[in-house]
Amino acid sequence: MKDGGDQVGEGFPDAGSGLNHKMGAVCQRPGHPLRHALLLGTPFKTPDRGKRPLRSEEFRNLACKASRHRRGAGSKLFIDGNHKYWSGGQGVYDCRIRRKGLRIVFFPASCNGFLPVTVMTLFDRYLFNKFLIPFFYCVSGFISVWLVWDLSVNLPNFLSGHATFTLVTRYYLLQIPSVIVLSVPVGLLLALLYTLTQMSRRNEIISMLCAGVSLYRIFVPLVVVGLVMTAVLGALNYQLAPQAGSSSDEIKSEIKSGHKPFNGIGNHLFRNREDRRLWYLNALYTRSNQAVNVEIIQQNESGIVTERWYTHHASYIPETGAWLLMDARHVIVDESGNQVSSDSSPHLEIKGWHETPWKIASSTMNSEFMGLSELTDYLRYNAEFPETRLAPFVTHWNYRWALPWICFVVIFIAGPMGVVIGRRGIMGGVTAAIGLFAAMIFSSSLFIALGKGDRIPGWVAGWGPILIFLSIGILLFWLKATGRELPKLRLPGF
Repeated sequence: MKDGGDQVGEGFPDAGSGLNHKMGAVCQRPGHPLRHALLLGTPFKTPDRGKRPLRSEEFRNLACKASRHRRGAGSKLFIDGNHKYWSGGQGVYDCRIRRKGLRIVFFPASCNGFLPVTVMTLFDRYLFNKFLIPFFYCVSGFISVWLVWDLSVNLPNFLSGHATFTLVTRYYLLQIPSVIVLSVPVGLLLALLYTLTQMSRRNEIISMLCAGVSLYRIFVPLVVVGLVMTAVLGALNYQLAPQAGSSSDEIKSEIKSGHKPFNGIGNHLFRNREDRRLWYLNALYTRSNQAVNVEIIQQNESGIVTERWYTHHASYIPETGAWLLMDARHVIVDESGNQVSSDSSPHLEIKGWHETPWKIASSTMNSEFMGLSELTDYLRYNAEFPETRLAPFVTHWNYRWALPWICFVVIFIAGPMGVVIGRRGIMGGVTAAIGLFAAMIFSSSLFIALGKGDRIPGWVAGWGPILIFLSIGILLFWLKATGRELPKLRLPGF
């Protein structure tokens, strides 16, 4: 047949569209290892880069010749002009085109004619190319739209605040991780639906199935992309994406006021329920472990004040775990509130207290803007807090781990809906996939709200929607792979 032919060869009538190589009768026997060896590819060239297609007889002779020169446990044979390298064992050979000549890939006898998973085939590269291009366009398009919208909203504030180009650039660079986390799942959904529906419309999926490639094998490259995107979102969602909101507020405040915002905590009240101590601080600087105008109140088991400490400046020493109070005043009172004694000291060192500047400041932290490391420290240092107060932090800790797996779930939701083999319309599958994705986002928000209110456990709030819709996706994929009809939703009376 001619190069680029898209019709079925006369000697291979069951292969479907896409076959452009005629195969001999010997290779057409059911179960023959070379039966589908020359399917789904361009016409093979001779090793001398000629224009003549390689016939199936020449292919078998070349494979036999290569097998006679095997050297043990290798897996590939490359032929390019006068340069030859070969190795292999018992098995069959398949051909793939390379830039500089003919590539013969060895199929071990144990794999029953399927390419080993360690080798990226022409089939895999074709799917990657078909899918990654629209995926890149979708994600970059979402980021561009967000950038234009945000710039149109904040541009008046940037101009009135005389913001420098460096400050504006830093503002948007800090926002990019959170935008990527939101854009990648939607981009995966749209790109996957577009790719699979286009391949279904052109009968490429049917050709692959007729060539002996199962739907499980077709989805391997797509699942790999889903796992890679899950890892990327996991890295971004560890610290950068959650802190984007607080960082943007700080930069906006700096632009509006004209000077850098206060990098500490002012007028803060902290209660240590375990040791029954109250802290009032006029200013707390967690980075330098310093506090200004501090008053500390010690209570007994009945809640009655027994001791007080006053200081204009306090510092925490991490190496020794001690608080150093400068120009401190220590007052002891009785149960009636009468002063028993009062001592002043220029340097008063107190050891054995469990409070640290970070623990004191953690009571003002918002769980929505905390990374995984900060959430872990908060739950460890504030384990004595009531469960109702810890519920938002436990929920977001689980949600930080669960959110990246949306990419993996999207592959199983959009994949079966995008593959159209029977008479089902394309738009029905696309609508169902988008509806399932919207339901997953809505249920995720609902579960997060219930978890923050301590209505359900934190792990259920974070992982519940992911596990539910992953199960639905696996079920839909199994139905599609086994040739069963997907369930149809019909309104009563229609």
